[in-house]
Amino acid sequence: LCRFVKPRRLLEVGAGYTSLWLLQALEDNASEARRCAESVRADGYLVSGSAWMLPSLTTGGGSNIAGEAPAEAVDQSVNQSVGPPEAGSQSISQSEAVSLEDVMAAAELICVDDMSHANTTACAVQTAATRLGLANRLRLLKADAHKLAAEWSNCHGGEDVGLDLMWLDFGAGSTGRLDELLCAWWPRLRPGGLLLVHSTLTNTVTRHWLETMRARAHGTNGVGANATTGGTPVEMDGSSAATEERGILKGVAPEDDQAQQGLPVEGVTAHSVAKPQGKAAEGTEPSPLGQSINQPINLSEVTELSPLGSDALETISLLEPHKRWQNSVSIFQRRPRGWGEPVHTTYP
Repeated sequence: LCRFVKPRRLLEVGAGYTSLWLLQALEDNASEARRCAESVRADGYLVSGSAWMLPSLTTGGGSNIAGEAPAEAVDQSVNQSVGPPEAGSQSISQSEAVSLEDVMAAAELICVDDMSHANTTACAVQTAATRLGLANRLRLLKADAHKLAAEWSNCHGGEDVGLDLMWLDFGAGSTGRLDELLCAWWPRLRPGGLLLVHSTLTNTVTRHWLETMRARAHGTNGVGANATTGGTPVEMDGSSAATEERGILKGVAPEDDQAQQGLPVEGVTAHSVAKPQGKAAEGTEPSPLGQSINQPINLSEVTELSPLGSDALETISLLEPHKRWQNSVSIFQRRPRGWGEPVHTTYP
């Protein structure tokens, strides 16, 4: 994903193994951008007589590429967002007269970690990055992510710079402060930027939070299409004919430690794994959620209480079906009012 969207500034909350892959992706992006720029300078990077690359991204908007018109003379549909853009919604090519080569050369990963976890690997990230020749792309900050948000502009000479991608690589939901964290950081994500939240699907701690975000993104009340089992809506008690027969309940994390999410387990049925979370059973602790992950969601409350404010968003979650722990990621795209992807051509 990092290689595809070409972020120039990433924020990772919780440094570790993932950090090295992100650093390598930034380095690979820089190498790709250099090769593209060299090809443009050599022959215009023409395909069937047309320039394949955007002039403003390959030259910084100031030079003529192999007979092409200057960037300012290019069709106005190029690099223009659909709808009236709001302040700060310009693409890289509009807001900065620099080439993609320059942008990728300066791309960096900002890792924030308070180093408080007993088995943290964050302290080894700097050493590993140096050994891999990637240390120049890493800024490792020992800090509390919640507090850093308030001091963000101080880290950049007073400028409140935007982020292209945020990766929350820690147990955000288990602290009960996920919404607080997003309230602080979401506005610092550029329009069209991506937020990735780790491990959201198959645990009750973060799943209800995810369902509220899904409901808000799709404008649906209740469980609806976002909580399904093989295309069949999940009932309030967690049951469905499809899952009862198969002996599993996809979309709801089992409470029985012997059950494995997404895999048939002997003796485990939809009813046995989808226990209501609203009231604690006698002698047990109440659910941290206080309600079932299948409990209907009041969309008006979701919109009002959302840490994402009034922004529209798109979301998708990806699941590794063979794992029990740390097996998913949910992706959210910030889409503020008036922002849209650019239109470059008439046909694909």
